[in-house]
Amino acid sequence: MTYAADLEAEQHARESLAEGLRWAVPLCMLELRRFPPGPTRRRRLPHGTVAYLGEGDAVMFHTKNWKTTALAFRSLAFALAYLALETPDGATLFGVHWCVGDHEGCPHADRPGTGPPRDWREPLDELERLARAEGLAA
Repeated sequence: MTYAADLEAEQHARESLAEGLRWAVPLCMLELRRFPPGPTRRRRLPHGTVAYLGEGDAVMFHTKNWKTTALAFRSLAFALAYLALETPDGATLFGVHWCVGDHEGCPHADRPGTGPPRDWREPLDELERLARAEGLAA
């Protein structure tokens, strides 16, 4: 491959990963939000989250072992969700931002505290309402 082709492949990988995380992180936030902030919430991160965060290449470029890719992606999504919930400025990766509160420089300043884009905030609220009705959410 040429240098230009390598750059194009890397850009495509970043865009694909960002698009997947755009959907996965809010769902992970929804799951983690059920637990109190701090150590209790941190203990609710999936087993091996920190270890799989070191598998960045598996997430960006996939591997023959799809389980490694899936676990690394899940770990990244939960780690970003945890940061979005626990840090005052939220979390940003590849230009995608997740947060839960008002903060300086927030790209969601026109709709503070919403985190995900407006077009799918409503379905997430509906999902949470249904989960509560079924006794699945706190």
